[in-house]
Amino acid sequence: PKDTRPNLLLNIGRRGTKSSTIAVLTAFETYKLLKKYCPQNYYRIMPDQEIRITCVATNQEQACEVFRMITGHLERSDYFTKFRNKPTLNYMQLSTLRDIEQYGPGQRPSIRIVAAPCSGRGLRGHNNIIAILDELAYFFETESSVDRSDDNIYESVIPSVAKFNSPEGEPHGRIMSISSPAARSGKFFDLYQRSMEKDCNDLLMISAPTWEVDYTLSPKFLR
Repeated sequence: PKDTRPNLLLNIGRRGTKSSTIAVLTAFETYKLLKKYCPQNYYRIMPDQEIRITCVATNQEQACEVFRMITGHLERSDYFTKFRNKPTLNYMQLSTLRDIEQYGPGQRPSIRIVAAPCSGRGLRGHNNIIAILDELAYFFETESSVDRSDDNIYESVIPSVAKFNSPEGEPHGRIMSISSPAARSGKFFDLYQRSMEKDCNDLLMISAPTWEVDYTLSPKFLR
């Protein structure tokens, strides 16, 4: 049967190709989005309202690493040539078929892929069809602010994906949480535990050690 759980949790060791896996999945989701003439109409939002794919990490530099992997796939594929604008250091804009027909290629793109630092305030107010939380187990609040905490970040992105449902009601908005394991506490660990509950129907969890995912690492290094 088709697995309809929209959210993904990757619990994989360091150097385990987590970011590479997420980049491939996100490029494919971008392809599916652009196959729709007007994704905004499909998801019943205003036709010129921006749809985002946001990569969040502990800092801007790390968020840009995942962003570059995703946009690298889009730039290497001929399919995306007519849709994409040249990326900046931290965002890429893409035009839907409706955007191109209404305004011309690259003139008013309504899809944006963004690299964002870890900030709950900065994530509010946008429509994210995908929110990628890279190394979620290492999001921490500071003594002066909880804005960067794992709970605050996760709670900030949940409403942003809520609008993206198929006409049949199947959720298409996705939160992809990826991390190498850390302490047995915090939001990432809570999600990991919840994924194994019998009534969990919104979260797919994949857990694997590094050596099962990346066979190129030497046994000597892993030992």
